[in-house]
Amino acid sequence: DNEVKELKMLKAEYKNTQYEMQDKVKNFPATKERLDRVITNLSTDLEHCRKLPVDPETNLPKFAIEIKDVTYTDRTEAAKALETACLDLISKSDEPVTVGKLHGFPLTVTYSSPEKELKATLHGAAQHKSDFSVSFANNIKKLENSLYKIESRIDDVKTNLNKQELDVIEAKNILQQPFTQETELDTKEKRLVELTDELNEAAAKAKLNSPDKQ
Repeated sequence: DNEVKELKMLKAEYKNTQYEMQDKVKNFPATKERLDRVITNLSTDLEHCRKLPVDPETNLPKFAIEIKDVTYTDRTEAAKALETACLDLISKSDEPVTVGKLHGFPLTVTYSSPEKELKATLHGAAQHKSDFSVSFANNIKKLENSLYKIESRIDDVKTNLNKQELDVIEAKNILQQPFTQETELDTKEKRLVELTDELNEAAAKAKLNSPDKQ
């Protein structure tokens, strides 16, 4: 009886694994489509960044940010303008507001009232997010860094996609594997039924042969 119970537990685990693998295979096309789209969008924004004018001293895109329709090339002035624009958002909690552009990417900032934080997003083909701090000079650098990280983000997504593809191959292999103890389980289940029938029959005979109680 205990052996049959153990084998049934093993078969239940086998079935659960099969269901998980089936879901993984079933969901992969949608996952691949989503990740391919992310790669395409990030690649579009990377190509845009590569066409920006370059500062020969830093070998990075020349600094220029638009805040409230005014273009700033001085970082100190830009930080002050960005801070002023962001302070105006506190009364517009949880609503993204366009405050300008950086390198052609529209910039929205949202004041999250529960967290009391400012969250920024540069909008291209993809979105490039930053959590602002109290230093707006540093916040401008965060915005720039979110664009400088595009290439590494593409690499990360490609790595993720490759892992998903390998996982699906493994899942398909697992789905082809039978429950190796099926024969043993069937044999022991039949034997258990036979033993149970024999015990029931013996108990019935013993009851018939026992003297009636007075």
